[in-house]
Amino acid sequence: MIEVNKAYKVLLTIILILQFYFFDIIPKINELLINANSEYSKKIQLFLFVIMCFILVFSKKRTMSEKKYFSLPIMFLLISIFLISIASAKIYDQSMLSTISTYYSFYLVIAYFPLSYFISNKENLVWFYGTVVKMSLLYLILQNIQGIIYKITHVVFLFYTPIALQNLSMLQRFTEGTEIITFVAVLISMKPFLLGEKWKMSDYITLVLVISFNLFFSQGRMYLMIAIITITVSILIQLYTSRHKSLVYILSPIIILGILFLFGKIISMLNFTNTTGERSASYIIRTYSYEYFYQHFFYNKWFGIGFADPTQYKWLLKGAAGFDAGGGLMTYQDVGMVGTAGILGISGLIFFAIVVLSLVVFLFKGRNKAIITLILLYIGVSLISLSPLDTGRIFPFVLILAISDYSQSSSEEVNKIVKQI
Repeated sequence: MIEVNKAYKVLLTIILILQFYFFDIIPKINELLINANSEYSKKIQLFLFVIMCFILVFSKKRTMSEKKYFSLPIMFLLISIFLISIASAKIYDQSMLSTISTYYSFYLVIAYFPLSYFISNKENLVWFYGTVVKMSLLYLILQNIQGIIYKITHVVFLFYTPIALQNLSMLQRFTEGTEIITFVAVLISMKPFLLGEKWKMSDYITLVLVISFNLFFSQGRMYLMIAIITITVSILIQLYTSRHKSLVYILSPIIILGILFLFGKIISMLNFTNTTGERSASYIIRTYSYEYFYQHFFYNKWFGIGFADPTQYKWLLKGAAGFDAGGGLMTYQDVGMVGTAGILGISGLIFFAIVVLSLVVFLFKGRNKAIITLILLYIGVSLISLSPLDTGRIFPFVLILAISDYSQSSSEEVNKIVKQI
């Protein structure tokens, strides 16, 4: 086990460096890695995940006493993806190799198996938490400084990927790393219940920087909502289980009204459903996308659109311009579970249903209900608008599932509630 854990720590450190885009501070590196590590490409990560799986399979100490609750749904999803690949290759007259290589990102879910094994050990979890928070703090300091300088001078001193630079130029938004820093906010929210430790100053600073980056620079509304909701709920759980809980219960009406008021202000400020203004196009296209991909759940009978070549079948994957409302601009990644089901069909719906139902069962019958509550909020909100099986979101998604396993299987009492306020 020691050898496996050491190898995993090295590999996970590399994966986190890639996930946090630390090559932004080194000239030319991102230009070389654009096809292997970017917002839309995770080929290096897939290679590293495969290595982790091989290490686990061939390790003499690979036996695990803890139950892996999501092994069956992950296996079901992998088998479904492979069968859809075979069918898509035949239907769309593509080679099997090109089909898999184009849609390889769906296979990133294999990371669940080594991650669940690694995180089943609390020492490993503590190491992972510390490493992630330190990296995210460094990343967020750099990105917030870059954001401030860019807003004032339009100068870019970091060496972003070409895609990130294009988004910054056209949309005035910093889009790199938003998935992982949102996960970090959720992870910190779980810390009191996961590790039984109080938030440290580094945790508070990181949470503030996550909010500021999402609010002012990345402007990812759903990411911001996930961070705010999970942080708020974490604080509430801590308050209602603290030594001063009697006073908190008395003040509950004021607390609840205050939260509802602030939540309403945030919704209004972010213009989620406005059909006018600078973000109106995003809302309108998403509305069209929901309807479009919903209508394609059974496009190929037992699966949806499937893995059609994105160049030849752009009209199918994004809608036909001039024919479908929003045609040419729609993407399945931006409409959550509906978009994924539009590609995978019924198997995608079954997978997400099993995951959510399992978490609901944990909430009512399992242990560490605070952790499961936060995980359900994270996954539930994501399923609305942010597909967990998108290329950039799969890694945080399988990490959340691995943490769910740990919360239910650990023989150690990790559900300590500590006074924070």
